[in-house]
Amino acid sequence: MDKGSEIFSNWIIETYGNKGTRYFITNDFTILPIERFSEYFNVSAKYRVKRSGSSNVGKSNISNVLSYIKSHDYVVQTTRENGGKLFVESYEPLHKRRFLLHGHEYMFSLRDSEYVS
Repeated sequence: MDKGSEIFSNWIIETYGNKGTRYFITNDFTILPIERFSEYFNVSAKYRVKRSGSSNVGKSNISNVLSYIKSHDYVVQTTRENGGKLFVESYEPLHKRRFLLHGHEYMFSLRDSEYVS
């Protein structure tokens, strides 16, 4: 990408400048002023396409998702968690049913006799 290093350096300078950062400190404790970042570093980036598929709910979000489910009229018989995944048994058809919670989209997927979110 033409001028890629310059573009990325300017983005870093602007982003950290907006956060009030005035200096960078390197591993050898050299203190560098943020506005001269591009003089000290050659910045590069790689474009990566996100893999397809969904992520686990995550241990820290399971209680929030359970609260949401219980307060939004989902018919749930049992719930359990395992490895950051939430498993739900329901007589209601939940497969591919989606909901938004705190800016994240969640979806139920049928696995054997229970739904995974």
